Amino acid sequence: MQRWDDARLAERGAWGDFVVRTEGKVEGTMVPLNLPLHEFMAQQQEHRYVVSELPSAMYEDVVVPAAFTCGPFSGHITEVDVWISNGRTRSKFHKDSNNQLNCLIKGRKQWTAIDPTHIRKVPMVWEDEDPALKTAGESLLDPMKMDLHRFPSMMEVPYNRSWLEPGDCIWMPGATLHQVFSDADETGRNMQVSLLFSERSSVLKGIDPEYQPPPAFDPTQGQPCEGGWGPRKLSEFYVAWPYPGQGGTTYGFDCPKKLRIRMADAMQENFGDRGVTHEEFTRLYKFMLRSDFPRRPSEKLFVFEGHQKYIPDALNIIQRREKYSLGSVEEWEKKAVRKNSRIYYPGLREAAVAIAVRALGEWWHHSPLTQDGTLTREELNSVSVKEFQESWAFLYFPVQSIGHAFMGAMERDSVRHEEMLEAQLRSGQDEAKHDEAVGQACSKHEHCAKGYFCSGERVCEPDKECHFHHDAIDKKCPAGATRAPVLNDDEEDL
Repeated sequence: MQRWDDARLAERGAWGDFVVRTEGKVEGTMVPLNLPLHEFMAQQQEHRYVVSELPSAMYEDVVVPAAFTCGPFSGHITEVDVWISNGRTRSKFHKDSNNQLNCLIKGRKQWTAIDPTHIRKVPMVWEDEDPALKTAGESLLDPMKMDLHRFPSMMEVPYNRSWLEPGDCIWMPGATLHQVFSDADETGRNMQVSLLFSERSSVLKGIDPEYQPPPAFDPTQGQPCEGGWGPRKLSEFYVAWPYPGQGGTTYGFDCPKKLRIRMADAMQENFGDRGVTHEEFTRLYKFMLRSDFPRRPSEKLFVFEGHQKYIPDALNIIQRREKYSLGSVEEWEKKAVRKNSRIYYPGLREAAVAIAVRALGEWWHHSPLTQDGTLTREELNSVSVKEFQESWAFLYFPVQSIGHAFMGAMERDSVRHEEMLEAQLRSGQDEAKHDEAVGQACSKHEHCAKGYFCSGERVCEPDKECHFHHDAIDKKCPAGATRAPVLNDDEEDL
């Protein structure tokens, strides 16, 4: 990593042209922004810092510590991130889903971690689930000004604090609450590389009553240890989400192994131990894809201006697989409809789901596992992470990201309030239509509104009230007789 000096990072026509993700130096104070690295180095260091996927061209300079070069960890690297600043950066107390190995290159970093068994005493940003059982999230605490009057339970929470120097690495298990503060070295630089692993964490031990420990460490899994343990270059390893340095960033995308586990669990829940057909598996996969989108008509899905970056990013990521391209960002921007501060993308959900299903179909057609027309859970779990990701799972995650972009807009309080008012209005209109239609004089069914019939009493009634054909004026219920259940004496009295 001797080459990672400021001149190299800012060099135009080389590393300086890599596009990196930046945030405010104090987490949460600025909207994330993608910038060319040279622009960050020249103009943005006083306000922002790089927290981004590491461009794969830089993998050659990263050394993976010996303990991680073979065995299961080596085969499950989800992504590799880089952190670059001039110091004085500060994160919130937060937790991340993946296990992380964080290695400091320049400067110093202070890490404060809280044992997960104390999480219920820590004030967390409220969400729908018990924060102790969530693998990600952030705290309400101000790390620079702990308010023990407001949060007295924090006096009972122990913590661990560590200072990292260049060459030090710290292992942070997934779902562990932590906070980081950085300081620059004498050259004014702080730099870190993080390897994110997908292995299930054990942080729910002592929290979840249904906790099951992960399998024992097996050094024969993943990368074989044929050459013995020893440091190796990152470029020699498979990374599920490598970043080419241009186009959308997959920062925060989950590991394909977890999707494979979800699919296998869903197969067990819906079909038991038997093999499933292509049609059944496709239906299950399509349901999972659609579950990541709001349940709204396609033309009503929108994101807010200034928060649409996840959709262009997802489109660019999908373009890495040329034969599955959804089209360019520019093409979808032309189709987009802008109203006030909202951007609508009609048809995007259907197109995204269709292309993901198509990739699954092509894998199914060519895989030796499905030649008998079915796939079992055991066969699915036997597919390597690399094959699973490179065939069809790759497309699930950017499609999911598009859905979550829409979901984020729908979950705003203002949008929820608006939907509630619309529902109340529709309910009132339906009641008004009902009041207007019921009791209207008629001599045949055509005189009544849709959904109503002309009764023997020559007034319009809802179709569901035509229990027997002789209830209708012509002795025939237009929507079919809806025989009412026979009540016993007690129910009759009620």
